[in-house]
Amino acid sequence: MRLSDAVATATLAAVAAALILPDPYAAVPDHLRPGAWSQETVSAHAALALLVVNARLRRCCGKGWLICAGLVG
Repeated sequence: MRLSDAVATATLAAVAAALILPDPYAAVPDHLRPGAWSQETVSAHAALALLVVNARLRRCCGKGWLICAGLVG
């Protein structure tokens, strides 16, 4: 559980850095940048969902383990 929280936190930090700083996309051609940005936003949503699922797993039953495994994957 702690490891998946760390993965989600690191993903959110990487997404924030990639969206704020222009350098990560310097090598990406202009016509491919929207796809790279959309991948970052999907990663951010998955990381936030993982944090929510982990919080629910700590509080109640273990029905969310499959969702947790899918989000980590």
